[in-house]
Amino acid sequence: MRHQSLLRLTCITVLGALISLTAAMAAVVKQVRHSDTQERTRLVLDLDGPVEHSLIKLTNPERIAVQLHGARNAAGQLRLENDSRLYEASLDDRDSTVNLILQTRAAANIKTLLVPPNATQGYRLVVDVMGQGAAQTAPLNKPTIVEATAPAVKPPQVVVSPTPKPMPELRAMPKRKVVIAIDAGHGGKDPGAIGPAGTYEKDVVLSIARRLAATLAKEPELKPVLIRSDDTYLPLRGRIARAQAFNADMFISIHADAVDRDGPNGASVYTLSNKGASSEYAKLLAARENKAGGVDTLGLIDKADPLAPVLLDMVQNQSIESGNDLAVHMLTQMQKVVRLHKRQVQRAGFAVLKSPQIPSILIETGFISNPEEERRLLTADHQSRLAISIRNGIMSYLAANPPQGTLFASR
Repeated sequence: MRHQSLLRLTCITVLGALISLTAAMAAVVKQVRHSDTQERTRLVLDLDGPVEHSLIKLTNPERIAVQLHGARNAAGQLRLENDSRLYEASLDDRDSTVNLILQTRAAANIKTLLVPPNATQGYRLVVDVMGQGAAQTAPLNKPTIVEATAPAVKPPQVVVSPTPKPMPELRAMPKRKVVIAIDAGHGGKDPGAIGPAGTYEKDVVLSIARRLAATLAKEPELKPVLIRSDDTYLPLRGRIARAQAFNADMFISIHADAVDRDGPNGASVYTLSNKGASSEYAKLLAARENKAGGVDTLGLIDKADPLAPVLLDMVQNQSIESGNDLAVHMLTQMQKVVRLHKRQVQRAGFAVLKSPQIPSILIETGFISNPEEERRLLTADHQSRLAISIRNGIMSYLAANPPQGTLFASR
């Protein structure tokens, strides 16, 4: 009898330890980030570990639940304002499962992707909501879609108001500054282009970069960071790595153009293109700039991930789209202050713009091969005018696209 009591007590103790261990191992949803673009609505759940997930259809009213099994919620509740595809979204935490419940405004496709950790971020579950005409990408862990019925699956109880109301936040997240990475091209052993009077491109663009950083530092919502602050050589991969280490929201690479004749002048703005260059000159320029050191964009994610190309395409297409938008704002503001060589955004495969998570542009501030423009690029007045015009382009873009969770977004 005493032996049975001891055995029962031992079993209870072991069971309690297992329950405690399971709770400790549960993945935690730390925060949820939201963006709404022309192509998709995206929710990114930041996790402290991997998680299994599935999709379930709910009825009365029709909703989709993204279920994170063996997880718990530490992010509080969601608040969506005027999302173009979602009427409402909420987090429900019960029975060791976190349910992300989505009520769409119209028929939509839901795509999920569990993103493995990298040097700067942990696990993330990316949930994309797109119109039914949007192309689909296979998820990392293909979720199971189940038609929920009352006997089999007890749907989370969600009260839906007839009119959208702001959902309360249980924990206010601290607001941060928008980080602007400023990359002065070339440097050290790489002088870049050399003007007729012997001016090095690396020196001119570093001076402009410093003036831009000083101008941006006056804005309380912004934090400018210099990829290189002195005459240092950095390979292209190192420049991208530094921008990612700074958790940059934007990457501005500053250069000065050169050709084999002295006629061309004016500034141009370039973005990354995966579909070929916008002109033969853009193609040649990208080839010349890329000689500074190649970049393997897949190496920035995780080559062991069998779906790394899918992930790269997913995040880089988003950054290319944002980079194009940034370039349009930049040209609009720069033409008010300086002469433009090209009034349209130029596109080519610039390696330095291949950070898959950061909207990036390359600005050719003028033609250092033009004697008159070379002299102008050396003057403090013209450098300041360039810096101000670039700042105005950045501010214009951010006013239309404030990054979530930043001081700029709460203006």
